[in-house]
Amino acid sequence: MYGIPSSAQSGIAYQTQRNYDSYSETGAACKINVPPLFDYVTCSVGALAVGVGFVKNMWTNEYYISGNKDSILVPVAISTASGKQVSSKDLAGASFVGGHIHNIPSRTKSKMTMGEITNEFVSGASISVGSGAYGLVGNYVKPLVNKQSPINGAWPTEFGVGTSGVDME
Repeated sequence: MYGIPSSAQSGIAYQTQRNYDSYSETGAACKINVPPLFDYVTCSVGALAVGVGFVKNMWTNEYYISGNKDSILVPVAISTASGKQVSSKDLAGASFVGGHIHNIPSRTKSKMTMGEITNEFVSGASISVGSGAYGLVGNYVKPLVNKQSPINGAWPTEFGVGTSGVDME
């Protein structure tokens, strides 16, 4: 193979044979188990302080539908502070983000899988604060849970693409 070192060529040949052997025995190609880049992904749209989103748990491939009620006061306050009128683009938006859950209690990690932890998080209520510029967005999410919840103390960050602006929901 032109341009590929011989050590890499032997690795490619080995993986090819391994996939062929796996397929001939099971009828399925060999899959490499790699953890997902994000714990969950969310696609959401909103207008006039009401939004809807679709959430996918990347560990279990389960889907959820979410709804939110934003504060219409945030874009109004920002426009007032900057001396500009509220425009229609300030009252509508969309985003596609991936979330990673941080600070998971060790007792929870020992009793639950990441898929179960992610389900516990995405199926509950939360408060979100985020902002975006130039098509990139970031959010901080605080789950609304009691002290006995397995995700008490955990918080995710979300990063992705979306409309510019500041958001609180």
